[in-house]
Amino acid sequence: MVNDLIAERAEDITNILIENALAYDSGCLKLAIELLAPAPKDNRINLELPNIEQSGDLNTAIAQITSKVGSVDITTLEGQGLIKMFEAWKSAYSLEETELRVTKLEEHNHIKTGQ
Repeated sequence: MVNDLIAERAEDITNILIENALAYDSGCLKLAIELLAPAPKDNRINLELPNIEQSGDLNTAIAQITSKVGSVDITTLEGQGLIKMFEAWKSAYSLEETELRVTKLEEHNHIKTGQ
């Protein structure tokens, strides 16, 4: 309902917003800038990282990301997002490795005890 009312008057609202922004109304100026040049939500990052085959490879990738942030090749926010993703992978890899070790120990104990 509200969207319909706004849609019907979109041109009038836009003209008022522009007039007020040009008259240095800070609220309208801010809104106009946000509409015309919105802050980027997500960017692609061109970054070569090592192949991730085991959890140790993730430490290398995280070190490379930290280095790229330090050399200003990527932003701190981009680096944090990548590191968070790699830490989630590392947790998954660690869990998988632990499960494999437990399975091997259980199999070894069954063989040893003859069960």
